[in-house]
Amino acid sequence: MRQRASEKVERKVLPFEIKADAMESEIQGYASAFNNLDDVGDIVAPGAFTDSLSEFVTSGFIGGLNHDWDNPIGRPLEAREDRKGLWIRGAISDTEAGRDCHVLIKDGVITKLSIGFRTLEQVFLDTPNAVLDYWRTVGYAPTSDEWGRAKQGARLITKAQLIEVSPVTVPANRLAEITAVKTNRNGIETERDFERFLREAGFSRREATAVTLHGFKVLPRDAEAHTEPNEPLNEEAKQLHLALLLTVLRDVSGREVSPL
Repeated sequence: MRQRASEKVERKVLPFEIKADAMESEIQGYASAFNNLDDVGDIVAPGAFTDSLSEFVTSGFIGGLNHDWDNPIGRPLEAREDRKGLWIRGAISDTEAGRDCHVLIKDGVITKLSIGFRTLEQVFLDTPNAVLDYWRTVGYAPTSDEWGRAKQGARLITKAQLIEVSPVTVPANRLAEITAVKTNRNGIETERDFERFLREAGFSRREATAVTLHGFKVLPRDAEAHTEPNEPLNEEAKQLHLALLLTVLRDVSGREVSPL
């Protein structure tokens, strides 16, 4: 069934090669692949970004590391779709953040691009056969891993508005980010840790601050009633914090998330 989606901004991280020119402050690479099934159950159809590429080049931006929208590092110079996917080329600004990011890309520390986009039209392929039929139609040969995950069905994104592209250090998809939170829950010890995680997950600074403040106000502290944002939470508060975090992630991703 074809559906129009909400205005929610989504993120998709893909481990495609980024090339950084040694002389010029530019990056280029594939920011999205077509027809493959990613780890969060999405397939991007060829042509999904076609209508928004011109606007992206004229008014889009290259976000700061890990989608830091408050500190963009450059602007797009070129964006096009080919048989492989969405290819972009961008100019890195001569700022401290831009220079630092460019060096990390040239050194091979950063090797991934992530797109920020709004899904405008989507089709839910609810069965493995529906996914297989789509792949047959477009002539795509799935890997064994993709076929195994196709048993859960897939969301086919047929039209999307491209907003920004960012270099990232996170794993290749949102699910991997969530898994890292679940397996390293003690890594978020303070309010500022939580706010930083939300910013890295794609929330704006204002949204992350609001969620942190309103969420943490209901969490019990230890007997000494610490109030400083950098002071650690007790174990009970951590568990409530985890429940809040999972609720936020479910709301943002539209998918069910379960703790370990």
